[in-house]
Amino acid sequence: MPTPTAETAKYKLTGANPIRSFLWHKLQTQLGWNAAETGNLIPITVPQQQPQLSQYTGPYIVYKWTLMPSGEYFLMREEQIAFTIYSQEEDDIRYCIAMMDDIFNKYDDSAKEINNWISLNGNPGEKKFDFKYTYTITGNGPQPAASEGGRMDGMVIIRACYVIDSDDGGFRK
Repeated sequence: MPTPTAETAKYKLTGANPIRSFLWHKLQTQLGWNAAETGNLIPITVPQQQPQLSQYTGPYIVYKWTLMPSGEYFLMREEQIAFTIYSQEEDDIRYCIAMMDDIFNKYDDSAKEINNWISLNGNPGEKKFDFKYTYTITGNGPQPAASEGGRMDGMVIIRACYVIDSDDGGFRK
């Protein structure tokens, strides 16, 4: 794999990354989630890293994202982000789904809250994102997970619209 450069580093993040950071903050402050339950790993990860979390008993989330067509206004970007919540406790999943719906289903008010949090707590790459709105597409309640050692899963899918710091040609800075 080539060594990342300043030129390639600007493409490292998608809108899902600052959303993930904001969600982790909310899980800690509103639901009391603690990384100590997952080996001090942040329990929101991409599918490739899921095996690292499945060995622990605490709840965790696996997310994936899809870049959506943005129409004629090419600077506006939209992503659909799917979060699958895994836990041995049904309540963890229900609480998480309800909280995520509360925080992400307020359209521009959700975006404002995300942007305010990122401006104070985000890393430099995350601060390049300016969210315009988010909303919940769907939430699916707890069901037995097929291959996760007795855990159940539930899912929340959101849509996030943002612009990212770009040059005059529409390329990321």
